[in-house]
Amino acid sequence: MAIARRIGYDKKIIVGDKKLENTQKTTEVMKGAGFGVTPVEMDLCGRTEVWRCHNADKCSRSGSH
Repeated sequence: MAIARRIGYDKKIIVGDKKLENTQKTTEVMKGAGFGVTPVEMDLCGRTEVWRCHNADKCSRSGSH
């Protein structure tokens, strides 16, 4: 969260986790702080998955893969 506050200003932030419920809680807090945040259900341990989401720039707000 501290890193996002420092470098996330005026940027789209993607919050990812295996469980969408976890991302939604974090998203609520960050949106309350004024950040543009999108929750995404994804496997963070796989570099391929992270880059897929990053490059697609179509990470669904509903958390689809």
